[in-house]
Amino acid sequence: MNDFDFLAGHWNVVNRRLVKPLSGSDDWDEFPGRSAATRHFGARPASTRSSSPPRGSTG
Repeated sequence: MNDFDFLAGHWNVVNRRLVKPLSGSDDWDEFPGRSAATRHFGARPASTRSSSPPRGSTG
């Protein structure tokens, strides 16, 4: 087992973002997403991919 083995896999996540950043507001927008981390180069996590189907975004 390596230090970052807990990251590898597919995860359901809840993303949060400030509605009005840098305005002093503390209103958050929350939306579901999916995250995946894969291991490469000696089992170290090397890539992470996130998606948010309700927002139509991936990255």
